[in-house]
Amino acid sequence: MKRKVAMAVLIVMLAVTCMSMTCACNEKKPSEVEIEIINGATGKIIEQDSIVELSEVKTPIQVKIKDSKSGKYLSDGDLRDKTLEESISIKVYRLWERNYKEEIGTQGDLPIEQDGVVESNYYQIDVAFESRPDDTAEEDFKRKYESKMETVRFYSGKDWKGTDYFKLEFEQSQSRSDDWICTPEKPEDYGQCIIPIWNIPELRVIVNNAAELEELRNKKEYPFFNEKYAYMATYKAMQKLDEYGEEYFEDKSLLITMQLKGDTNFYPLTKLSVEGDTVTVILAKAKSFNLYPAVLSVKVSVIGVSKKALGNANQLKLEEILY
Repeated sequence: MKRKVAMAVLIVMLAVTCMSMTCACNEKKPSEVEIEIINGATGKIIEQDSIVELSEVKTPIQVKIKDSKSGKYLSDGDLRDKTLEESISIKVYRLWERNYKEEIGTQGDLPIEQDGVVESNYYQIDVAFESRPDDTAEEDFKRKYESKMETVRFYSGKDWKGTDYFKLEFEQSQSRSDDWICTPEKPEDYGQCIIPIWNIPELRVIVNNAAELEELRNKKEYPFFNEKYAYMATYKAMQKLDEYGEEYFEDKSLLITMQLKGDTNFYPLTKLSVEGDTVTVILAKAKSFNLYPAVLSVKVSVIGVSKKALGNANQLKLEEILY
């Protein structure tokens, strides 16, 4: 009798185990998919870091979603409660220095570049595939196909790639609580060595040749060019300008900026664009939560720019942004 009972219990346990395994097997995982990002003008897939000739008219970015296992391209009939178009979102970015991404509102089209404007020509397309309806909670939706994100980066057909038409040659910051002070030759000349930094004019200049550079360095109103202040970090850094002779200026110009800041977390050079007679230097940094006030400081930046990209620009503008 005991043996019969034990056998019956074993049979029940085996049955329950099999039912559990059957349920688990019937609960299918979402199928994997592949995303193809296509140039609507050519019908070809945009390859990573390839060159794409951009049109002057709107060119749609086409997206195809393929079942990874069967190789079949999905259509509306393969989805539930949402069309294929509704399941796809597209974002386009222009890429700058220091991983700064600038979203471009192309509404699903490839970028259109302005004539006569020099900017980074490195772009990124992000495509997201999500078949779950927006009004359905995650736990209430059984996906037939997985969620997927695909990113592709490309250059447009320009004479430069990305931002290689400009380069931050060097920069230096100098913090002072009040003044810039030199070492006087005589004790009685001490007063002549004090220059309130708020009296120093901010500098925005384009230097196209060695003669212009030498003329700038002879201007006494800028202490960071003045030998009297040789012990200062800023002056010592500016001696690197000795390296820039006629050979350098054959195909490049220098942009030199000096700005007064009340923030020790200085903005780094991120964007540089040229339009008409104006070159705009844009400094960007991530938003910080530093609530402590900083002493007034001076920052000098020296930027090399291709003469071909600079064109006839003779005005230099400086902007700051947070991101």
